[in-house]
Amino acid sequence: MRVRGNSLPWITSKVKELMRERDFHKKKAVKNNSNMHWIKFRAIRNKVNSELKKAKKNYFCNKIKDCVRVKGPKQSWKLINNLLGKNNKSNNISQLKVEDVIISDDIKIAESFNDFFVNIGPKLANEIEINSTDFTSLQSVPSRPDIQFKFSEISTHEVCLQLRNLKTSKSTGIDTIPARALKIAAEIISPSLTWIFNLSIKTGIYVEEWRKAWVLPIYKSEDRQKCENYRPISILPIISKIFERLLFNQLYKYLNENSLLSKYQSGFRPKNSTLSALIQMCDAWEQVCFVNGMMSTPRNLVCGVPQGSILGPLLFLLYINDLPNNLKNTIPCLYADDTQIFSSANDYQHLVFNLNSDLNNISQWLKQNKLQHHSSKTKLMYVGSKYNLHKINNDIPVMLNGQPIPRVTSIPCLGATLDETLSWDEHIDVICRKVAAGIGTLRRIKPFVPANMLQSIYSALIQPYFDYCSPLWDTCNKTLKDKLQKFQNRAARIMPMLYPSTERGIKIM
Repeated sequence: MRVRGNSLPWITSKVKELMRERDFHKKKAVKNNSNMHWIKFRAIRNKVNSELKKAKKNYFCNKIKDCVRVKGPKQSWKLINNLLGKNNKSNNISQLKVEDVIISDDIKIAESFNDFFVNIGPKLANEIEINSTDFTSLQSVPSRPDIQFKFSEISTHEVCLQLRNLKTSKSTGIDTIPARALKIAAEIISPSLTWIFNLSIKTGIYVEEWRKAWVLPIYKSEDRQKCENYRPISILPIISKIFERLLFNQLYKYLNENSLLSKYQSGFRPKNSTLSALIQMCDAWEQVCFVNGMMSTPRNLVCGVPQGSILGPLLFLLYINDLPNNLKNTIPCLYADDTQIFSSANDYQHLVFNLNSDLNNISQWLKQNKLQHHSSKTKLMYVGSKYNLHKINNDIPVMLNGQPIPRVTSIPCLGATLDETLSWDEHIDVICRKVAAGIGTLRRIKPFVPANMLQSIYSALIQPYFDYCSPLWDTCNKTLKDKLQKFQNRAARIMPMLYPSTERGIKIM
């Protein structure tokens, strides 16, 4: 006896009847080797396949239309991801390797993650050998005694506005107070919260419960059994994040109005982006690790700031704000913690001197500030004409911490692939590969979604690759532009119901 699984939701009674008839004729054809039954089987099989496609299309069309009309775009995309098979990824962590021992108990896994995340910062800091290094040559941000900062009182209106603008989809923190409840009660609770916020500013004491966070390990890449391949995302209490946002607004306004943040920093700053960077690198908190529904014991975070906090990124920018001041022979470009330095010279020896000199300054700055560079991500790339690149003598190495930096001919940089001749060949190849995958997805999903929804899917899956940093790579040659155009044409041809001609389709897209 064969036990069937749960039927697919789009299979109608009519299709089921046809499937039974198809199976009947197949059994007869196999048993009696009857040519008549084989002919009937093939005819009904083809009809079943046709009806299945129609039923699946009608099912998803009706579901998506209902979502657009009643539930909004979020549910529509949830359905589309279900259709694409993207909802099958599990966040469960079944096993973890700790000191060459495999553990599978959820509580032990949570404890191991929490222990790793809490100790990674202090461990890295302790590994840095200071010795007798003289840091007097390092320069900090120039002092500005004429301008001072002090947090001002927060108004009830500001708090109420933050509560009203809360997204109800925000994750609930360790205090278990959901965003929806805070939003509904905004008018009632805003005076009390304002009093607590202002008292905290006045006394300099942060509410103890607001310093606690759930920490979710989010997988990054490589071996899933190693703690270092997970990113800790902190889910703080929503009230704590509202308070942080109000403090952030005051602090950032002061820093921005007085031009105190380095002009070379593009990360975490409004009106700045990776494009800006490409055109131009605390307190004690308590955290509980949450794995597969199980919690670890609380541990104090004594180094760094929680990932997921509002003030964290700004505090990090302040922490590394003086790094560019210590670079004398190169031009820095920073995007959050991603740092590049650039130098140009008329001869190779002078160029290497500039790089090595400032790399030594960076090394000293990192030691003083208890930070480490990521050696596997530190690369060297020379940029110039093929003739000049061929003349480079690699016998004089560029060094960091006594180790030569490996030279590469191209490198991914903030989502763009730069090559040593700035021809954009490799970047365009990357775009084409990603767009080709998006076109394949668009083609597969086309029979099952409304025509106007295809445009939204195109805008989400394909268009961003054409748009990202396009002012930068638009200088590429005509051959590369024609290559991109072919992929744009392929995408337009999938939607003839929207764009009857390819030329018109591309123009609108």
